[in-house]
Amino acid sequence: FSHGIEVAQGRTKKGGVRTVAKEKKAAAAKRVKRGAALALAGQSSTRGTADQTTGSPFAGFARPTPMDVVALHRALARMFGERRPTSGRGRRDILDTVVGTILSQNTTNTNSHAAFSKLKQRFKTWDAVRTAKASAVEAEIRCGGLAPKKTKWIQHICRTLHKERGTT
Repeated sequence: FSHGIEVAQGRTKKGGVRTVAKEKKAAAAKRVKRGAALALAGQSSTRGTADQTTGSPFAGFARPTPMDVVALHRALARMFGERRPTSGRGRRDILDTVVGTILSQNTTNTNSHAAFSKLKQRFKTWDAVRTAKASAVEAEIRCGGLAPKKTKWIQHICRTLHKERGTT
């Protein structure tokens, strides 16, 4: 690998050097020609749109098929075990997950968890976080780092949810 120019090389039938870059260029040219031919025939490519018959988000692509996905899932489950929720834990509230993700940025798991726990302990609802002074929220999540920036985003998300849905 030399600065992304040549990844693999081999000999062609005529003895010339074949590179991945040359093959990619040829494949791109073939796709352009195919698209032009479809346009002339009055057809259109379906790439990038969902397949209406199967519900697949990979319309225009032969793989993965739904059966490929199931086979992959089975192989992973055999190797790593089936993932099932633990009986003692239910699903987390989506807003808890989003806020937890924000708090996890640029810090350790320990600090992120501490910031989340302090925030939930001080403010019993996300609506309370939404209406709180920024300085009060910052004080609770300071141990996670970047508290002013994270407070701004957390409160912005809470306000947006309240504005769009009437509840946080």
